[in-house]
Amino acid sequence: MQRFWRALSPSDWLVVLAGLALVGWIEVTKTPAPEPPPRAGAPAEDPGMPALYGPESWMMSRQDARLDGPMQARLEAEFAGGAYFGAFAVGQAGAYGWVAGYGTPAAARQAAVESCARHGGDCRVVAELWPAGVKDPPDHSLNHAQRQALDRIGGLSLGIRAFAASPDGRSGTARGEALEQVIEAALAACNSSPSRALTPLPCGFVIYWDEALLPR
Repeated sequence: MQRFWRALSPSDWLVVLAGLALVGWIEVTKTPAPEPPPRAGAPAEDPGMPALYGPESWMMSRQDARLDGPMQARLEAEFAGGAYFGAFAVGQAGAYGWVAGYGTPAAARQAAVESCARHGGDCRVVAELWPAGVKDPPDHSLNHAQRQALDRIGGLSLGIRAFAASPDGRSGTARGEALEQVIEAALAACNSSPSRALTPLPCGFVIYWDEALLPR
């Protein structure tokens, strides 16, 4: 399943600002109610748009998960401090597996259990890596590397551009003159990039800019 979002262009912003100015003029006699400050990492108004977070991650362990000394040492030495989103799974007879740097918590959990299952059965997730300070991330989000790729392609001053991402942490970008071809190129670049997952997840999330930005 593919998801597409169009990024706002400068002309779009002019229309938005003009509308806001008109509303402000009409409502000038009203005292606006105070608004709470925006929450860091809050998703965009479109509920399907991904949430964007900073580079720091933190580890959260299940309270009911009790690991023996060697396994706890592996958790702290190999997993803690990794990039979000990540998951650490353990199973029978000392089996374990972990992943980090995924685009969504669900994809990280699935991949960690698959990695653990290669060495033993009854695998379950006992710890996860999430963006620092975030306790309830949305379904659609980007890891830090994907966020950087999005910022780079979005910050270009000219050309039609597209950004594609997958739940397993991969991304691809493209630019050109024909929007459909640019989107296809971004998806192809994303799908052909290396995946850490045993079963790579297809790239299906796309943000595009369909007109050139004004030169800076």
